[in-house]
Amino acid sequence: MMVDGPSLGKIKPPDIAGWLCGRHRFSMVPAVQIDFISGIHQEANVATIPAALHEYINTAFPTNVCLTGVVLEDGFAQISPRGSMQVFDGQTLAYWARGGGKSAEAISDGTKITVYYRNPELGGRGGGNGMLPAGGIARFYGAAEIHKEGDAYEQVWNNMVQQERDNDADKGGYAVLIRLEKVLDLRGQDLPAELAPKS
Repeated sequence: MMVDGPSLGKIKPPDIAGWLCGRHRFSMVPAVQIDFISGIHQEANVATIPAALHEYINTAFPTNVCLTGVVLEDGFAQISPRGSMQVFDGQTLAYWARGGGKSAEAISDGTKITVYYRNPELGGRGGGNGMLPAGGIARFYGAAEIHKEGDAYEQVWNNMVQQERDNDADKGGYAVLIRLEKVLDLRGQDLPAELAPKS
């Protein structure tokens, strides 16, 4: 990735900090792109939900309901069960927010959200299939994207379980997409896209 600077030609990202500070180059995150006209932009990482987990997440309600966590203004984490959680696409989770409450107040476009999923059937002990050997747990980290109309709004509504639709019979809520940046197991290791039960 190259950057145009005023009468500086092409500067590689590792050189930029040294140029700005008058020092030698040092390492910078390669995902950072600097545009001297429009400002600084950072490309987010994109994580993939292992295909083997899609159906488990889509059918998590009511036994293994996903939990979401967001940080409130007072610094505390707000943890909420999401019976409508679903796989929107290979890199995105989604749920239906009925509105109201602290979680809704805390979430807007770009808000960081953590999703916690636990299913003992996927664990490495007690008869689990070993797909998620560390406790049958997966954590998903991403940024919120709010949809109050349009195709994404309709997709999330149509794909969630009937009980969640019944809980918002007037369809007064909205869809929250979570564009994922990290998908990890309990030990903090990346979950491989080719995740499968242990033989």
